[in-house]
Amino acid sequence: MTRRVRLLSGMAPQGANARAGVVYLVGAGPGDPGLMTARSLELIASADAIYYDRLIPPGALDGARPDADLVYVGKTPGDVPQVGYPYGPGKRGTSVAQGETNGRLVEAARAGRSVVRLKGGDPFVFGRGGEEGEALREAGIDARRDEQMPRSMRRGEGGPSLR
Repeated sequence: MTRRVRLLSGMAPQGANARAGVVYLVGAGPGDPGLMTARSLELIASADAIYYDRLIPPGALDGARPDADLVYVGKTPGDVPQVGYPYGPGKRGTSVAQGETNGRLVEAARAGRSVVRLKGGDPFVFGRGGEEGEALREAGIDARRDEQMPRSMRRGEGGPSLR
């Protein structure tokens, strides 16, 4: 059974809708979609494209728009990343090289799409949020982190220099 995650009225901050040409680096929390931030759910609900990995909790994408592109860009332990391979979790050879993930994020933002890069847990703790953020910044793309990020991960305190 598929469970749709719904926001309660007034739960998300005003103006939390994903903006065109911006990539949002969003963490899916500790494994339960009920523990995801209201802002992350709002961004998922408004994004044109969501690039996700295999570590997001079941149901994390339930609130995505029906017309949103859901693109798997995860890695499988012990698997060699395949460039240009048909995507889908759970299949051998479906790991996506980090450079390809970065390129796809840049391409989608340059096409004027609102993009969420959804990662399991926190995108900057044991993730590649820093690498992805730097690649986006170097390409001139407006990259933003989930505003619910712990203070220790913010700019000037060890985290990447993203808004």
